[in-house]
Amino acid sequence: MDGILELHTDAPETTGQNVLNSKPSDSRYILKEMISLAEKRGEGYIDYLWPKPGNPDVPYEKTSYIKLFEPYQWVLGTGNYQDTINKQTQELVLRRLNKLNANGNEYFAGTLEGTSLLGENQGRNIIELKSSDGIYIVKEFIEKAKSGGGYITYKSPSISSG
Repeated sequence: MDGILELHTDAPETTGQNVLNSKPSDSRYILKEMISLAEKRGEGYIDYLWPKPGNPDVPYEKTSYIKLFEPYQWVLGTGNYQDTINKQTQELVLRRLNKLNANGNEYFAGTLEGTSLLGENQGRNIIELKSSDGIYIVKEFIEKAKSGGGYITYKSPSISSG
């Protein structure tokens, strides 16, 4: 745990180099923090900024899992970028909601600008969709989402009428 990099798949040219004092993106000694975490707890998660391969000048939020490998006194780590995690999570949720809707349910997902992410209106902005009792449904959804959540009550129009 001396800071000598044994392997970095995104930067193989750093193999064998001492990287203990490097500060990649956010002026933190990330490797020192990873070693400290491994020494104190044996394993754990750490959040930090790190450039993506092929884009060394832009820092991205990253979360890594670190574990002490005692037989060699190595710190092993694996991580992923938050934007990748968020995108994959969103895609998974939308696939599941589409599957539920195929079974006769009517779940809605949309952007804060009012673009529908599901169903026959997918890709269309339906922010002006009104219920039969005059409520702007999507505007109400957005307002509730921005304020932390909640419920709205309305008389449902045909979702394809938007």
